[in-house]
Amino acid sequence: MIQLNCVELLFVIGCVLVCGSKGNLIQYLSRNNKPFFMIQTNDIIGNGSGNDYNHNTDDDHFIFTTKSIPKDSKLLPTLSNGHIGFTLFSDSVYMNALYNGHGGLSHRACIPNFSNIQLTNCGAVEKCKYTLNAKNGYFMVEMNVGNEFYVTHLIYAHRYYNRAVVNQFFIQRLRSKDDIEVKIYQNISGSNINNETQAAQAKDDLEFTKNETIHFNENDFQLLCGHIVEMERLTQEEPIHQEENACVLWNHVPEQLTLSKMASSISYKFVMAVDIHEADVRQEMIDVFSITNDDLLISHINEWKRFWNNFRIEINGNDELLRAIISSTFNIACNLPSERVNLPQQHPFYGLSPTGLGRGNLDDYEGHNFWDTEIFMFPTIALINHFWAKSLLHYRYIMLNSAREYAKLTGYKGARFPWESAATGYETIQPNYEYIAEYQHHITGDISFAMQQYFALTQDVQWAKDEGCEMAQDIAKFWESRVNLNETNGLYEIDHIMGPDEDHCDTKNNVYTNVVAINALKFGSLMRTLCTEMNHTTEDKWLKIAKNMKIIYDEVLNYHPEYEGYNKGMKVKQADTILIGYPLQFPMNESTRRNDLNFYMHATRKSGPAMTYSMFAINYLDIDDVADANEMLNKSFKPYIRKPFNVWSEVVEGEEGAANFITGAGGFLQAIFNGYLGIRIHLKYLELKNPQLLEGSS
Repeated sequence: MIQLNCVELLFVIGCVLVCGSKGNLIQYLSRNNKPFFMIQTNDIIGNGSGNDYNHNTDDDHFIFTTKSIPKDSKLLPTLSNGHIGFTLFSDSVYMNALYNGHGGLSHRACIPNFSNIQLTNCGAVEKCKYTLNAKNGYFMVEMNVGNEFYVTHLIYAHRYYNRAVVNQFFIQRLRSKDDIEVKIYQNISGSNINNETQAAQAKDDLEFTKNETIHFNENDFQLLCGHIVEMERLTQEEPIHQEENACVLWNHVPEQLTLSKMASSISYKFVMAVDIHEADVRQEMIDVFSITNDDLLISHINEWKRFWNNFRIEINGNDELLRAIISSTFNIACNLPSERVNLPQQHPFYGLSPTGLGRGNLDDYEGHNFWDTEIFMFPTIALINHFWAKSLLHYRYIMLNSAREYAKLTGYKGARFPWESAATGYETIQPNYEYIAEYQHHITGDISFAMQQYFALTQDVQWAKDEGCEMAQDIAKFWESRVNLNETNGLYEIDHIMGPDEDHCDTKNNVYTNVVAINALKFGSLMRTLCTEMNHTTEDKWLKIAKNMKIIYDEVLNYHPEYEGYNKGMKVKQADTILIGYPLQFPMNESTRRNDLNFYMHATRKSGPAMTYSMFAINYLDIDDVADANEMLNKSFKPYIRKPFNVWSEVVEGEEGAANFITGAGGFLQAIFNGYLGIRIHLKYLELKNPQLLEGSS
């Protein structure tokens, strides 16, 4: 049985728009203190104070353990905190907002991982145990040396001191009476380069211009500061500033740790701090070394405790599914920014890549933002934490001027967001894939969809006034300029387009694209009414286009062809047309929706990405087909989660795809929250639609 904290839904107030009147709706709402709707809950799923709640979930569900570390780096977890991230035992750390490379070669800049420290004898001489602890947010290595002494090694990206990657070693005496020496080594470059500075310069992304040794608190520290090698845009006339600088500060790592025979235990900490400003990494390091090793760990655990206290979901009877939910939630949450940090952030959060902050190479989506964020990850994030949702939308807002320029350059009005976005908000798609960016315009509508989700959940009128109205209207202007009026039938059409199914490009009237454009036009109209004074007696062209948008439909077979010219049975890459049912919630007969699902289920190729089957599961639940929904749910996570640390893969075994694919995790969590819990978000109300027990639960 799934349990939620204090879920009470109060549906109060229907439509607050008064047609035919003239005025500013923000002033009306402020004057009357009335929201569109009210929700009395701990932010739908958790996010309450958490002060008086101690969850009783078995901690084993948060623990992922093995006695043999995988050799394939794609099976290793990533640890992040929204500011910095890395894949375990890798040679690179990545920082939010820092990219190197021009145009389509832009990628997260690789910062040398001076925090890649390992126990020398683990695996080779001594048997070790490796554990990912999702509850406390750290990776742990344990080594028991002949029952003489015990070593615990913790690795984590600190949630409060968020510039810091921390390694902590705890040595505990058991039977040994002598001095205890524990060998460790620092693997910076993944090569045989021993000199730390040489290893740093071996990276291609950063040029370090400052190299300084610092001594304080009886410790030696090394400081490197520099800048990226190549800007994303070669000219400096763009309206978006790109972060260029990085400073790294770390304390010296010896070749061995010693526990004196006079002591029963000892602890060591090795910290690497990363930021754009030297002053911040210095201050962070001073603060970290001014507290005890125990307090450093506790302050990190407490931040994760706050999160888990505010978010809870319990399932009785299906441990595998519960562990998948917990690990998926952790894998997304650890990439998002901390609400409480030691030092103020110097730059905003730059969005969620499909593989998170701890990866950023060419085969890991380069740290770019895609539609994955708004359609597959955002709906779950918005339910869990409004601060995170707002941060994701703010990234799109600070890139709005670039989107306006992109629209202008390609012959459109308003704002056209790129298919891939990184440091500057310009198109950064890889070479040889430019055709995808040329035709796949639905990303601009997807961003509007996420804005609707946030506004419906929060009634955040101030956000609408500051950012939302401006962005929503520019998106509507784009779609107004993107459609063509068919004079013969009076319908608006969109040609030369590609939907989510990337196997078919340069099509006409892709159903998903047309529906997401309808939603964007309607939301743009709502935001214009909310934020500006206008004469409501004048016909709203955006609503007219939305009302008369062409949605292709096969009356004989009673289904929606993906685009004009699509024939039933043609293979598609991934979920496309079925997305108009959920998440877009386009109205249609149940028989039509059932046919859409059944037809496209057989047409979807098996090598497609992980998030497809979760969308099928939700849509099947909407038509009360629980058996097919259960099958789709199992297909949405079991073939894609890799043991032993429950790392998501983009594809099934045997196919080539990205690792730590949190897009798949987001889709899977939607299947739980929006599918089996039945949560539906509407602008006027929140709905629990036919909740279902999860298979194998009680």
